Amino acid sequence: MACRKGMWTLSEMLYWFFYIPMAVVVFIAFVKIPNVILENAVQPVELDAALTKEMLFNRMSVFSYPYGTEFSEFRPANSSTWLFLSPKKFGYMISFKDEKFFGNKYFYLDAKPLAGINYRNFAEVRNGILVDLVYPKKYEFFE
Repeated sequence: MACRKGMWTLSEMLYWFFYIPMAVVVFIAFVKIPNVILENAVQPVELDAALTKEMLFNRMSVFSYPYGTEFSEFRPANSSTWLFLSPKKFGYMISFKDEKFFGNKYFYLDAKPLAGINYRNFAEVRNGILVDLVYPKKYEFFE
């Protein structure tokens, strides 16, 4: 009879020995895996870059209503009206002929060479104006 009670105690110890760590693993899996999946799925960097490009092109373009055409202009003296800053880390360069204008210049110059590794590059030429944006692969914010 004593032997059976000892066996039950041993089996209960083994049960709890496996049950508690397995419960912890399952709990972590239920909490961590959805967070990782949603964090990777909800990174609208491409959308943000496309909106920023359109906004910069619109700020640099003059629309002629009688002719229905769009003309490009580049006025460095009035470049503060184009300045687009955000708490998100990104940089851009606008070039037209020989003139260049930077937004978040130091971030752009640091991130541009690493565009294939840690950063993503979005560039487009329209009406002779080049807008080159550099974003991180995942959103990061300035401190």
